Amino acid sequence: MSPEKALILDFAQTDAMKSILPHPAILSSHGANWEGIHVEYHHQPPSESPEHCLQQHTIGMILSPTIGGAKLNETLR
Repeated sequence: MSPEKALILDFAQTDAMKSILPHPAILSSHGANWEGIHVEYHHQPPSESPEHCLQQHTIGMILSPTIGGAKLNETLR
């Protein structure tokens, strides 16, 4: 898909992830008035997301040993 058709997400905006994730964040730092960093905690069911571009650098942490029914270490091989 070309970049002009991909969703562009700005994490500085509240609920930026709701267009690609089925459930809202459980916890968010949006109300903390931090400058330059935003933290969200999610618990999402297995799903697919539309193609998207992020305006900020992100770090994602997968805290489950499986992704889509496959064990994480098998998926990353």
